[in-house]
Amino acid sequence: MRPFILCTFALVLPACGGGGADPASGPPPDLTEVLESGQSRAGKVVDEAALFGGISAEGRVGDYKIYNDRVQFVVQGMRDGDYYVQEGGGVIDADIIRPEGQPGRDVIDEWGTMFGIGQLTSPSSVTVLASGGYGGASAIRVEGVDVALGLLEGALDIQGFLPELGLNITTDFILPPDSWVMEVRTTVTATDTEASLMIGDMLMSGPEAVDPWSQGVGMGDIDANTRRWTGYVGSKNDLAVGILAASGQELSAGGPGAELLSGLAFLALGFGDEVTLAPGESHTHVRYYGVAPDLATLSDELQGLHGDNTEQLDGVVTASDGPVAGARVNVTVDGEPFTVAFTDSDGAWSALVPSGATTTAIASGRNRGIHLDLPDGAAHYGPYNAPSAAAISRGALRDGAPPVPWADGRGVADPSSPMTLGQPGSLVVQTADGGPMSIQVSFVGGDSVGSVDERLIPGRPHGLVAGGWSGDGEMTLPVEPGTYDVLVHRGMRFELYSEQVEVTAGASVTVTADLGQAISTPGWVLGDPHSHASPSGDGEITMEGRLLVTAGAGVQVHFGTDHDHMADYRPLVEDLGLSGTLASVVADEVSPPLRGHTNIYPITPLPELPNHGALPWWSVWAESTQHEFDLLRERHGGDFILQLNHPLDSGVAGYAGWEPGIIGKPENWSDDFQAIEACNSGSLDGLAVYFDLVPRGYRVSATSVTDSHAHFSGDPGVNGTWMGIGSNDVADFNDEALIEAFGADRLVASRGVFLSLSVDPGSTLTNAGTVDVRAVSPSWIQVDRLVLYKDGAPSETLDGSAGQFNLSPEADAIYNIVAEGDTSMQPLSGATPWAMSGAIRVDVGGDGWTPPLPPLQFD
Repeated sequence: MRPFILCTFALVLPACGGGGADPASGPPPDLTEVLESGQSRAGKVVDEAALFGGISAEGRVGDYKIYNDRVQFVVQGMRDGDYYVQEGGGVIDADIIRPEGQPGRDVIDEWGTMFGIGQLTSPSSVTVLASGGYGGASAIRVEGVDVALGLLEGALDIQGFLPELGLNITTDFILPPDSWVMEVRTTVTATDTEASLMIGDMLMSGPEAVDPWSQGVGMGDIDANTRRWTGYVGSKNDLAVGILAASGQELSAGGPGAELLSGLAFLALGFGDEVTLAPGESHTHVRYYGVAPDLATLSDELQGLHGDNTEQLDGVVTASDGPVAGARVNVTVDGEPFTVAFTDSDGAWSALVPSGATTTAIASGRNRGIHLDLPDGAAHYGPYNAPSAAAISRGALRDGAPPVPWADGRGVADPSSPMTLGQPGSLVVQTADGGPMSIQVSFVGGDSVGSVDERLIPGRPHGLVAGGWSGDGEMTLPVEPGTYDVLVHRGMRFELYSEQVEVTAGASVTVTADLGQAISTPGWVLGDPHSHASPSGDGEITMEGRLLVTAGAGVQVHFGTDHDHMADYRPLVEDLGLSGTLASVVADEVSPPLRGHTNIYPITPLPELPNHGALPWWSVWAESTQHEFDLLRERHGGDFILQLNHPLDSGVAGYAGWEPGIIGKPENWSDDFQAIEACNSGSLDGLAVYFDLVPRGYRVSATSVTDSHAHFSGDPGVNGTWMGIGSNDVADFNDEALIEAFGADRLVASRGVFLSLSVDPGSTLTNAGTVDVRAVSPSWIQVDRLVLYKDGAPSETLDGSAGQFNLSPEADAIYNIVAEGDTSMQPLSGATPWAMSGAIRVDVGGDGWTPPLPPLQFD
């Protein structure tokens, strides 16, 4: 039975010693020391060894740490923060105390108090009230006033949209010994005017590492009902985090402003009741921040805090091969999801439930079905980890570390025997050449447990049993016994391999895939100039996962275009053993919602700045799109390529009121860009904008991208951009080669096809000429025709995949060559084949090329 505290942490802060040290005297406490039961400690971080890692960890020297023998939190000091909240004084990192050698697993992007529609605390001070000791709580106090959430105002592009509430704010973080939860006590005082507001908490995390989980909801979408706790559970049993209501209280998801904010980020929200304060009047809102090994630990603590009458459920999850560690036991109360317990090394679990309630418990060994070829114990890497924490995380990616138990491939227990799981089989997949691969395992005959309550069990990935990605050509996937179709691929440069297998419990089946190279592209490498991972607020894949997926799809150059972050993936390329296979480009997707998204690359990280130098568009308040681009050039230098992303769908052209030949909103337009997405995630909507611009003299390159935010989205390995760098060896790729290829427009935008031309894309011909064309693709992609576009419109079509076009205009003209197919590229994509060369200009008479269409008109 888990220990829990039966108290409300009522604390008289000036006397909160109980054996605690006076923070105003003596040497600072050692925050690197591992504490014992009965201890709690708080202090300012002076040694980065006190910090811990994780996918979202961003603590640094000068911040504040508060911890005991079970949990640890980092409160941001008086500095600008990473992610989307600049103000200090909030919790930025949280984790359980882990065994020696196990990397940290922080998943907290932002965790702090919110007032009204979207007001935060602008701190004037962060102080240690009680540094703790034996038997006493430790405490940190943050004092300040309310300030608008810049992300929300910036997203609306309305400076001053959020009204000032005129509040004086004090928040105390109070952590007793022997507790999984920290009391958070916020007192607000109205100053000159009456203030009506709700006080609550915004917990921002990432869908790549956690699943949302709320009492009464489970993994479903959070509804408008109130509940006593809400939070997240780690997708691989890493940890659980939650906002817990104080005794006698419940939490709501907040008002309209919270709903608007939820559309911008992956959030758990917990608010108290609305209060109205007269000038000089104060109100205190109490709740708890919890971090624990599983959700059951938090729900146990919550019931103890509320003084509930409880009884204990417990048991042991077993299978034919013995006790099952890392299984999930889903507990329902009166038919609704209540909590989730993880089994220990002996298969044991326990959870407290309300006395007399109707309860059920059922074990699960089914998880997301996403498998990366990483050593046991490898943890997620974060771009803003302190150097010492980053070294531990990277070391675990290379060499492994003590793992967190995680059962997979064991299915879901039958309700008639709810604590009995199946024994998985092992599917060993390898490539004949030892190169990277992507694996898709699909059902033959359907999912045998497809009727399981979706609120309790993670869904299958992409409709598959499992997906796997390996950088070295061999990996093992645990799967439930059954008959499966196994597809192994490496994108459009290689042939596919498929095999049907029968997997039995406890047995191993090996699939050896011969992925023959299908096409040869001397002088060219394949890149994806738009993809996302965990640094993006909506990224559903980790940084290491993105690199393995990219390499496994046969893409040779990764672009780290995360939303408003400059995350450097290059160290991970080496850690994952991908140096000879994959290169990575530092980039940023600048993402103001009402001005249009743009990628900039290649750029250099600026570690001394928040988000390593990504432009905080929500706080700089650009007066126009041109002003925004000027700010980018000023910050990052003038050599990078600026790409208009999905130009008509949340893109610059759409917000600028583009129509053929016309810009309706000039303040939302700029000519300062060098590339435009003609194909985004298979959609060719951007092609119309490209074909309107290049005949008007715009020297821009067309790109094709996945814009992938998850493991399968965007069809990795099918959508990409071929870059003519003079070599097909990744070792010869660098930033200079990238800039030169884009500057020359020596590109082929591709949806499954490479175009081999007798004239380099981007060339300018003097007088008439001919171009020999060959569309190259693997056997599973069929090209049916070649189309010559002149001045942005089709002018000639040739059947088949090879032919010759005569470029003999009467006046200066611009040409693009397009390949098309009529059959979808199954099983990797439902789209049909397409590719387009960079523009070829013909300068009739050799007197300088003149655009065939007039300049854009600005209304």
